[in-house]
Amino acid sequence: MRNYAQTNPPDMSSNDAACPHPMKLGETSNMRHHRTGRKPALKKPTVTDSGHENDQESVQTLAENLRDTIGKFVRAVRSQAGTPTTAQGETLAFLERNGPASIATLAENRGVKHQSMRLVIAKLEENSLITQTPDPKDGRSQLITLTRKGQAENATARKARTLWLSEVLSTRMSARERAILGEAIPILQKITGLD
Repeated sequence: MRNYAQTNPPDMSSNDAACPHPMKLGETSNMRHHRTGRKPALKKPTVTDSGHENDQESVQTLAENLRDTIGKFVRAVRSQAGTPTTAQGETLAFLERNGPASIATLAENRGVKHQSMRLVIAKLEENSLITQTPDPKDGRSQLITLTRKGQAENATARKARTLWLSEVLSTRMSARERAILGEAIPILQKITGLD
């Protein structure tokens, strides 16, 4: 009787054995995908494959975190200092930064209707915080200007916010944290200075 060597069973741990559509001899993976109708899985971008995609994603994440954090920071300072954002406060601050403006300009800046802005101006004028004078370029419209009382109102609000923030920086932040914040200011100023 001839003695035949025992053959080992196929290795079912291999990918082809486990796959319902094993690759045929001489067949490439793309040929198998075409034969079986299955599309190859897309590879997620990595630093090696595409550093640009990852870099863009990182920048977008940074931008979102920065926008969210700065927004919360501004609201926290105003709230804790007792100077919350109001229509009147925003108007006074705009006039201080940009000088005299028409009601139309103020309404456009705040994204409100002309009539709504007129109500805000009426209240400010009632409290002697602004005055209205004829626009030299357009006799039909009025220019809104801060009074000394309006300027003092802005200065008082700014001082309250500065005092609260100074207290937080001195009592809750380390010297190293204050230094890091100081180093970040020129970067933020560069962003705010963009046209």
